[in-house]
Amino acid sequence: MSQAVEQNPVSILITDADGNIEYVNKKFVQMTGFTLKEVIHKNPRILQSGFTSRKLYDDLWEAISQGRIWQGEFQNKKKDGSYYWHLMILSPLRDGEGRIVNYLAVQQDITERKVLEGELKKYREHLEELVEKRTNELRVSEGKFRTLAESSDDTIMRFDKESKHLYVNPVVVKQTGIPSNDFIGKTHRELGFPENLVQLWETTIQNVFASKEKNRIEFQLPNNIWIDWILLPVFNEKNEVDSVITSGRDITSLKEYEKRIEEAFKKEKELSELKSKFISAASHEFRTPLAAILSSAQLIKRYSTKWKEDEINEHHKVINDSVKNITALMDDVLLISKSEEGKIKLRIEDVDIEEFLNSLIIGVKPLLKSEQKINYKIATGLKSIKMDRKIVSQIIGNFLSNAIKYSSAGSEVELLSDIQDNKLLVRVKDTGIGIAKEELQLIFDPFYRTQNAIHIEGTGLGLNIVKRMLDVLNGTIEVDSEIGKGTTFDVSIPLFDNITVL
Repeated sequence: MSQAVEQNPVSILITDADGNIEYVNKKFVQMTGFTLKEVIHKNPRILQSGFTSRKLYDDLWEAISQGRIWQGEFQNKKKDGSYYWHLMILSPLRDGEGRIVNYLAVQQDITERKVLEGELKKYREHLEELVEKRTNELRVSEGKFRTLAESSDDTIMRFDKESKHLYVNPVVVKQTGIPSNDFIGKTHRELGFPENLVQLWETTIQNVFASKEKNRIEFQLPNNIWIDWILLPVFNEKNEVDSVITSGRDITSLKEYEKRIEEAFKKEKELSELKSKFISAASHEFRTPLAAILSSAQLIKRYSTKWKEDEINEHHKVINDSVKNITALMDDVLLISKSEEGKIKLRIEDVDIEEFLNSLIIGVKPLLKSEQKINYKIATGLKSIKMDRKIVSQIIGNFLSNAIKYSSAGSEVELLSDIQDNKLLVRVKDTGIGIAKEELQLIFDPFYRTQNAIHIEGTGLGLNIVKRMLDVLNGTIEVDSEIGKGTTFDVSIPLFDNITVL
């Protein structure tokens, strides 16, 4: 368990009920520069930068004091005095009697996104200043306009009421490769520009003629260049708009900033959702084994001198089993974290497929309910294949344990295997509770539990791990299910070398 937490790619901090730090993982040390020894028994306020509002802290404590999970963004200070941003999800952890005994904080560094947002804000403010300057420069006499347009780095054009070109500057000629004389008297449509741009352009020009007001639009050219356009009405002596001047500036770099921020935010959102689900599930899944450990430990302490050895061993077993459950959960979370970071490495070896599948069946036999059976069939003559034994074992073992778990006593589970086109094909079929059609697309999401399985023990991590492991192997999975009739999983796993067939 401690290994899983230590290797977690996000910062983890645990405090006691009074908010004093009891534990931090390696990622916290990397993020803040403080070691566990330096922060142990101290309050997290040692990280405060002074920039966070009092209201945010009040909202935080109000939420967790009521037993609710809280999420928010902080700008904190590292040991070296530099500042960093992080997204934090904070959750109270309770003992078996429902009392809050600890607080668990999971933190994701979002400094890069915040820096990008700051740079983008400055860029936009600078752009707005330039827009204002351009607008003022374009409102000049005809002679000055020509001089300005000819020397400008911006794309400048002029249109009549029929959206025909009256003027284009050298930048337009350079960007399009069309001689300036070919523009005059023609519309964008007549010059062969894409229809979607033509419609947007002509509609905007006509709006300026009608409203007599400045307009502004952004659009992307076919060559993926983004242009910010200003459209200005030009008035005659009767105060009528007789033409429209347009000035365009390349804002591709601005759009790239926005895209990077959007991607960073999307990734943060996915991680945030995963962390929220983890905290929620962990709070629930940890409570039962922790309560069992606490109860058994208290009973052993109280009655160890009176109990027989068998009674003491029984409670030792409860403690051991509970620790195994917690460790298994943390191992699953660690596996997901490694998958997220692309750190799962394949270990290909020769595997006797018959021995391999038999060992899997033996491994899940203790899970079988009364009169439950596993019927399996291995392709005739199949002997040895090259694969990652551990990963494939996790995949098939998960399907088998699920088939047993979600089927009733006396039912049969089918396991079929074959080799086709140098792929290992495996089918696991049960006659259990089934999955609703509308939930089939969700069952591979982390921590997802189907509506009819909520009352059955589980974390909702198994199928997510299966999908991730199949992705590592470039494998595929298909599922067919019906409520009350059972579920069939079909898996195809590419092999790494020729198989050996006797």
